[in-house]
Amino acid sequence: MRTLLYLDDMRNPRDFDKDIEITVVRTYNEFVTAVKDKRFDCYSFDYHLSEEDYRNKKNGMSCLMYLLEAGIYDWEVDEFPIIESHSSDGHAVIEMMKYLEVVKKYFAG
Repeated sequence: MRTLLYLDDMRNPRDFDKDIEITVVRTYNEFVTAVKDKRFDCYSFDYHLSEEDYRNKKNGMSCLMYLLEAGIYDWEVDEFPIIESHSSDGHAVIEMMKYLEVVKKYFAG
């Protein structure tokens, strides 16, 4: 069964295949804990998170950066998981996907 980590402080995931095991996290700290405990096949990011995360300057980009930089994956060996954003903030989605592409290009050689 494929696995999905869904980051969003308010919304719940919809319209996913029944053969996907979905884990929902609401905050930066919950995200960090989840990815330390398990690797997922897919990640879906919101950008704007809780008020507490906002005060601590944490958002979906912070979570994406943590995932890509924390050494959870060995990007020279491991295949990249599916990473997407479901944020309603179009600018934030573009910035997160640009960052992802830079990291992918770096490790692709």
